[in-house]
Amino acid sequence: MRILTLSCALALTTPLLWGQAPTVTGVFNAASLDTRLAPGAAATVFGANLGPAPVTVQVGGKAAHIINAIANQLNVQLPFDLTTGSTTLIVQRGGQSSAPFSIVVDAHAPALYTNQNIVFANRQNGSLVTAANLPGPGEPIWIYANGLGATNPAVASGMAPPPGAVPATTSTVTLTVGGRSVTPTFAGLSPGAVGLYQVNFIVPTDLAEGNHPVILTIAGKTSNTVTLPIGRPVSLISRVVNGATFGSVGTIAAGQIASVFASNLGLTNKLNGFPATEFEGVSVTFNGTPAPLVHLVATAGQINLVTPSDLPETGNVAVVVRTAIGAGLTYTARMTTASPGIFRLSDPSNTSRANAAALFANTAWRVIPASMARAFGWPVDCKAAGVNAAADCGEEAVAGDNVQIYMTGLGKATPGGAAGGTPLATGAQAPVNADPLYLTVLRPTITVGGVPAVVQFSGIAPGFAGLYQVNFQIPVAAPTGNDVPVRIEMPNGATDSATIPIRAR
Repeated sequence: MRILTLSCALALTTPLLWGQAPTVTGVFNAASLDTRLAPGAAATVFGANLGPAPVTVQVGGKAAHIINAIANQLNVQLPFDLTTGSTTLIVQRGGQSSAPFSIVVDAHAPALYTNQNIVFANRQNGSLVTAANLPGPGEPIWIYANGLGATNPAVASGMAPPPGAVPATTSTVTLTVGGRSVTPTFAGLSPGAVGLYQVNFIVPTDLAEGNHPVILTIAGKTSNTVTLPIGRPVSLISRVVNGATFGSVGTIAAGQIASVFASNLGLTNKLNGFPATEFEGVSVTFNGTPAPLVHLVATAGQINLVTPSDLPETGNVAVVVRTAIGAGLTYTARMTTASPGIFRLSDPSNTSRANAAALFANTAWRVIPASMARAFGWPVDCKAAGVNAAADCGEEAVAGDNVQIYMTGLGKATPGGAAGGTPLATGAQAPVNADPLYLTVLRPTITVGGVPAVVQFSGIAPGFAGLYQVNFQIPVAAPTGNDVPVRIEMPNGATDSATIPIRAR
């Protein structure tokens, strides 16, 4: 436990005198080593003949939890149900008791732990903050504290918070970091540790590189002042999502179009250059493999890319954004066999419409409502008007029409859809001449307005990477309307849906 590591470094070398009564010379807050104490706080007791175990400690007549015991030092957790005010601490060992030692217990005795003269803290990836491992502005971190008092739910003295519990402090905790007021995202007992509190927060984005003071306040009482060193701002990934829907946060499939949202990407956008793996000094790796980039929208903190095709279909992968400053913190994404997302075509006349990006087979005509076509300035009634198949046009589908819908995340695609075939190489595009056709190994099902449709083709769109195309026929029994739902489902249960317009014949 971390408290042991921090406290035992202060141990003296007084020899153990068997048969003599224990003696207490001081009781201190384990984090700040001052005399401020609180219920549930970790305390360091100095004296003689205090250990080794067995030993007991009574505080105000209540048993304290022994964390460790050596000859001249005890580390204990004070009972959570202590009455505040003046009381005494007594050590009992070998049938003998120390003289009562007077202490004062307050409801809160906030103190911050330090590690080699800087605040004891972890970065987002779990690594310890050190002089060689500095967090940057805007980075989530958590620091460790003592004496923050009662929590909800309550945790018994001597017990670590159980899995899944989030025992937050009942009193509000605030911080100042480099003179800036910071509201923690969490303050409470640390999972898996006895009597150890943690405070999670985001480093202020305007802090300069260097050392900054940190002070914690709870119920009007302030902690010791500790130092937080800040490094240069590296890129921090907030989420990795399906590039079509911005959904399926943190879940991806190999070979799909994904969007990575991250900080500190610079100020220069680059919207073309595929299959290059670096735009304006920015790159993204998945388990160390660089991903081909589609767009860098640095000003919006967004990178669109195609995930490497040789990624596993299960388990986790490490996602890292690298900029000119260096590698950012690792983001963990979960792999799956398929994570479908249908691309949408925005309707200028109806912003709430989720019209699928769909074409009538072998044409450039969009499957969209007539009002939407007019909003784009396109002709309508494509078939009846004899519009050139390669021209922009839009109209509603009818039963029996063959349409092709565009999406991403349908998983492994190989020549002919062979299960043991070789996927399209990372950064490569499916042949424009469709020789070979890269078909999905997993076959999707499609329903139109709840009615099953016949899937005619499912694979990577010829001439593209990461973009999948599914061809199907509008069922005779499909309902009509401008917003008929089209739902795709993959064998792993992952689904997505959008709408298309269908009119009566």
